[in-house]
Amino acid sequence: MDINETAIETAARELLEETGHQSASHSLLYSYNPINGTSDKEFHLVSCRVVGEPDSQTDGEIAEIRWFNRTELSEMIERNEIRDGLTLTGLLMIGIGNKITGGIVA
Repeated sequence: MDINETAIETAARELLEETGHQSASHSLLYSYNPINGTSDKEFHLVSCRVVGEPDSQTDGEIAEIRWFNRTELSEMIERNEIRDGLTLTGLLMIGIGNKITGGIVA
């Protein structure tokens, strides 16, 4: 986050920089510390809606962009294809791939 920038402003800026997508209807879902006791970093989960087509001028860090539906994401978690904690935290917070209950949380 840049100085004096909110989590929502950061999310909108990063989405645009990384994917070329404009966004709207932002909502802060959750803020958390992923490594409590080791670091004071705070992570923020922000939901939004993508608007329009992506700007082709991104910063070059992303090789490919595609959409996944809830079922695909849940199946990817079940196959252990999504393993990083930050991604899993976000998906679980929005109710995707809860292995304890066997799939998508209603």
